[in-house]
Amino acid sequence: MSAKTLFLAWQDQDKRQWFPVGRLDADVRSPEYRFRYTKGAQRAQVEARFPLLPDFPTVDRDYRSKRLFALFQNRVIAAGRPDRSAYLHCLGLPEDADPVAILSVNGGRRVTDIYEVFPKLVKRDDGSFSCRFFVHGARHVLSASWERVSV
Repeated sequence: MSAKTLFLAWQDQDKRQWFPVGRLDADVRSPEYRFRYTKGAQRAQVEARFPLLPDFPTVDRDYRSKRLFALFQNRVIAAGRPDRSAYLHCLGLPEDADPVAILSVNGGRRVTDIYEVFPKLVKRDDGSFSCRFFVHGARHVLSASWERVSV
């Protein structure tokens, strides 16, 4: 499977710590999708009581589908939305961008839950890589820095 890979991260609300808990391998041309938990999920269960996802109730199972799993599909702007074109333009993506490309840039963040998606970094032949992402939490860093400067 010539796949693109995304990782699913979960945030423990008590300690605000992030754990990479799942891996999605996607071949959108076939289509074929595969989800499995990572060792980070096991660590998150021990350290922070990570609850397994209802759609993926077994930690050591390999889940496969011909359709993108709902957990991920629900984080992609719908094809019929009138603002889709403008949204994809803001992300720097073409109008025919596939769901995995969209999730790779937008992070799949929803205000209603504590999950985010990030792409697997792929090293170029020269050893470099690039990754586009949205920054969040910067105001805390900036305000802390500003307080130190002001004092």
